[in-house]
Amino acid sequence: GNFINGELYGRVTSASIGMYFPLAPGQNLRHPSQLYEAFFEGIVLFIVLWTLRKLKTPKGAMLSFYIIGYGFVRFFIEFYRQPDPQLGFVFMSFSMGQLLCGLMMVCGAALYVYLSQAEKRRTNLLQHE
Repeated sequence: GNFINGELYGRVTSASIGMYFPLAPGQNLRHPSQLYEAFFEGIVLFIVLWTLRKLKTPKGAMLSFYIIGYGFVRFFIEFYRQPDPQLGFVFMSFSMGQLLCGLMMVCGAALYVYLSQAEKRRTNLLQHE
């Protein structure tokens, strides 16, 4: 939707993959960051999660893998995306989106640790019955 609407476009580039976005300031080529997101957060992340489903993991672990994977992919795509004009770069050269993605990855990892420990407690309870 963002690509079709020409919003949330990428940063200025001289790469051959650059595109013109009518709503972007200036007449510069920009990264089609919306397409990067669709490919990596959609197709690639789906394939990774589909592969991970075969692993023996605690119940609910796929959610934590998704949260970590989405945050990881989005963090790097944010390097190609134009930061929100009202926010710009919030901390050093990181955008608010990147900071939130970092938090998302930490939360996903914490969820996985919690689920793993809960699974161990459940297993221990069943063994002692």
